[in-house]
Amino acid sequence: MPTIETSVDRIRAAATEREQLLSVITATDDTAANLTQVKLDIAALKNPCYDAHALYSELNARIEREQKEFEDLRDSRTKKLFGGSKYKEKLIREENDVTELLEWQAKADKTRKELTAKLDDMKELRQKLEHMVERRIQALNDLDNLYVSVFNGPSPGHAEEDKLEAQVKVAEEIFNPIQNSYSQVASVVNYITMARARVTFAAGSAAKALKTSESDIFDLKAGAGIRANRNFNSAVADRQEREHLNWVRRSLVEASQFLAMAHEFDPEVDGFVMPKVADGESVAGRLDDWINTPVTDYLFHREIKDTAEGIAMAGAIVDEQLRLAEEKKRVWTEKRDVAGKDLKQAREELHQLRARIFEDAVNSEGASTMPSYEQAAANEHLPRYTDTERS
Repeated sequence: MPTIETSVDRIRAAATEREQLLSVITATDDTAANLTQVKLDIAALKNPCYDAHALYSELNARIEREQKEFEDLRDSRTKKLFGGSKYKEKLIREENDVTELLEWQAKADKTRKELTAKLDDMKELRQKLEHMVERRIQALNDLDNLYVSVFNGPSPGHAEEDKLEAQVKVAEEIFNPIQNSYSQVASVVNYITMARARVTFAAGSAAKALKTSESDIFDLKAGAGIRANRNFNSAVADRQEREHLNWVRRSLVEASQFLAMAHEFDPEVDGFVMPKVADGESVAGRLDDWINTPVTDYLFHREIKDTAEGIAMAGAIVDEQLRLAEEKKRVWTEKRDVAGKDLKQAREELHQLRARIFEDAVNSEGASTMPSYEQAAANEHLPRYTDTERS
């Protein structure tokens, strides 16, 4: 079997290629983990993006209907002639409904465009990362083949190289499962964080519904039910309440979905009992819709308040799940840092030894064009992989 002393030509021919391969590998160390996270983020973003487009389409359809109703009422000579003051009030109400829907449509349009742009950016990033992962895998395979061609099997006269190579393999066997566990807990934290954001949004929407409901109750003069604010429209207030509550329902469903995704990675993650969201279908809600008096407003207000309290309980559960997940992430971060440090050190030692073997073999011929480590240091041109791996 040929010894390393008889393979100087192979070493000299392989030296430049090895430096190039190490440069690619070093530059893509975190690519696989980043790609995994980006894929998870894309999966998590698809549902909100789909919902945003669906909401925009729904609002478009509603605007068409409301706009037609408004135009039919506006252009009706009969209703205009015999409707009197009630006709004017209804016309103003219909126009206000269209205006408000247009405002909601603008918000929905902005949201769907932002989510679509973000999703497109993430898909583009995924494509770039996939290409980098392919380059890394190819570089690793090429480097393995390069070393096999030079250090074919045990290296006679270089027992230390064989020993360090075995140490690297052991360090990789320790690091890889730890890295996988870390990636999982990081994904769990990410999903629970998104669930928490949805619950927070639900709480904000419930608060808006409560505020509107309070205005609906108290903006009445005692006695005859005359509005203190003549511009206030109780029917509009009722619709606004239900719009806010609809957002509450959507947000809580999304939060529950994110927790379910987190549960797939970690079975210890618990969900929350879905709060009962006031939807106007209860007795109080139907009475408020049909009769619409201060009493029915108050009864429905109590249902909205119960909804807000249920959201607060769900938020406390999600907060606790997030705290537990972040604690697990902290533990696995520490383990990953320790194992990563050991793996990095083992690789550095093996790479440096092989570099010395390369240089010694080339220099022993007396015709090397490669600078030694001493010469490179003097010229401030250390091999790139050495600088990177020592940092």
